[in-house]
Amino acid sequence: MDLKMLSDGFVEEGKSLADFSETIKKLSQDTHVVKTTPILLKFISSCAVGTFADKAKLEGKKAFVVLKPELLDEYLGMTSFFKVGKVLLEDLGNDQLIEELDNTTQLVAIVDDEKYLIGQSAMPQLLKLLSLGGSMMVNRASLFRNLQIADAARTKVTEGKIKNLSFVVREGNCGNGKPIRKVVSVFANYFSLSNQYNLVDVCKYLTTKGATFTRYKISTEYTEVLCEFPAVEGVIPGIAIITSDTGFCSYTTMLTLRVGETYSIYKKLARKHTSEITYEDSLADVKELLAEMKTATGNITKLSNVYLPAVKDVDISTEEGSALNYEETKKALDKLVSAICDSLPAKTRKGLVRLVCDEVESDRKYSVMDLVISCLSLPEKAMSFGVDKEDITDENEDEKKEKKVHPYLLDVLRENCGKVADTCCKTLKI
Repeated sequence: MDLKMLSDGFVEEGKSLADFSETIKKLSQDTHVVKTTPILLKFISSCAVGTFADKAKLEGKKAFVVLKPELLDEYLGMTSFFKVGKVLLEDLGNDQLIEELDNTTQLVAIVDDEKYLIGQSAMPQLLKLLSLGGSMMVNRASLFRNLQIADAARTKVTEGKIKNLSFVVREGNCGNGKPIRKVVSVFANYFSLSNQYNLVDVCKYLTTKGATFTRYKISTEYTEVLCEFPAVEGVIPGIAIITSDTGFCSYTTMLTLRVGETYSIYKKLARKHTSEITYEDSLADVKELLAEMKTATGNITKLSNVYLPAVKDVDISTEEGSALNYEETKKALDKLVSAICDSLPAKTRKGLVRLVCDEVESDRKYSVMDLVISCLSLPEKAMSFGVDKEDITDENEDEKKEKKVHPYLLDVLRENCGKVADTCCKTLKI
């Protein structure tokens, strides 16, 4: 494995199945699980050497450390009361990995005399297993924090609360024959590593069913692939798979519907990493969603030439007909958005309705499929304008664009809007 793939910030994106296959093969071959127990763990911390004032030895008085904010950084780097050892740089990696270690966790674990760099992606789960937590503990690396980790590991052993730990390790080579090992995640006994290279065969299977490999993304946190099928009435169905060796997500297979640059989720299936997820498991999920795709695209096709009953025979070239068309279309969109987003707060729904209704043109007769596509585009619209639990009716365009949409809202929209075609007929009584 290239050492760049050991970096916390490693990301590779592309559109070639061949490139994806090459990279994910390297990643899978050099990722394995090392099982250990906390009692066997040793830790070393790469905190920078600092100074610490000598204790005041004043008769009849007690010395205290003064914890003024401007002095904390100096205290956090203290090493005068600790044993300081030395490690060959070539045993830890190249300059970039060592610099990254100093800037992130500053922590190295030793198991059976082998050194393992602790990656930032492993820190949240490690702290959770040791009953240490909070964003400050995750993000604020220091000698004190790492001392707490070492002490908590020992404490958990004496209390009998943790018997085993599973380090998910990625391994590279500096070129001198010495392996460099990095812990990208930590689990208890329940974690089972699955071979991500299986994704290549799943994607190849999808191409035999008429799909095109669209894109991939590989990072320290997760791997994602997307295969898409020919468009149906302007909607592009696809199968997306996302998985993680670092606990970022379950193994998730999704049937997606894309309009332009935004996508919605029609259905998703998830498997936890509690047991090995085989190619056969992945294929079973894909086949289930391919069957669902027929239903989704079938409903989309049915709505392509259907118009709202109230305006079907209206002459929109007249002023009265144009006004009626405008009002009835807005009412239909209001009903549709309210139906698919009923789990969202009322103000958020109102903002979303406003977004889709702002696009309605009085001199255009909309088919029901046009309304469906407008709703399928809602996640992108919400991202662009930042609709999030607020009524945006009175805001100008610049204020809308400055807002940031909450990730939770985006996820809800993607899942809710996916079945808009299915619920359309019932909601609009078509």
